[in-house]
Amino acid sequence: MADYHVLTGSRDGNSYQIVAHFPVPSVNNETGVNYRAAIIQWLGGEQPSKCPFITQAEQDQLNAGALLEQVYTFHTHPAETLQQKAARLATLYNQELARISAELGALLAYWGLSVDVE
Repeated sequence: MADYHVLTGSRDGNSYQIVAHFPVPSVNNETGVNYRAAIIQWLGGEQPSKCPFITQAEQDQLNAGALLEQVYTFHTHPAETLQQKAARLATLYNQELARISAELGALLAYWGLSVDVE
């Protein structure tokens, strides 16, 4: 499984569309709903990938809520080498992974809670 996929670039070659996949932990929230099930419910069902060349195994993980897909525009600099772009993209991916991991708990903490008020 790839952490990210590079799609099309801008006409001037200074930005690229990136499809990133972030792992979703298999843990339950405060109401006992697994984060992976909550992700699928939140998104309204399976997650069709924006990347036309992912593997079936990756698509299966998206459909199961084990991965969360995000699409980004990655801006490059004309003088950067491929290695520099890859290193900077890896740093950005890790920053987004940390942010998304931290936010999942807050976003899904009470997903699925249903209460009847008498």
